[in-house]
Amino acid sequence: MESIKINPITKDNFFEHTKGAFKYMESIPIRPPDFISTSGSFYWHGVDEKGDFVIRHANHWTGKLRCKKIKTCIWTIDSDPEVHKGTEIIQLERRGRWIKKKVQKRVCGICWFVDMEWV
Repeated sequence: MESIKINPITKDNFFEHTKGAFKYMESIPIRPPDFISTSGSFYWHGVDEKGDFVIRHANHWTGKLRCKKIKTCIWTIDSDPEVHKGTEIIQLERRGRWIKKKVQKRVCGICWFVDMEWV
């Protein structure tokens, strides 16, 4: 029987068809994000003794505020529902200029790639 080789989840593919349970964080990293999605979510990549991880600061999480999926992913966060209530003003760069936008409150979470799985 031929074995099937499954690609590991990395910083280059974690955002495509993955499932992850993020751990709530009180604050965001003090450096600029490595990536900002078109929906305004911030992402930081890091490495520690457990391995590579991603920190996500976003206003939409699977199972919170009627959100079912994040694009092709199922990303949950273990935070109290009260943490998600409210709004905030953010600045986004759109076509070379900065705009202000009122959005649902953002919540920060961390997930290690070894704890993610493909869906």
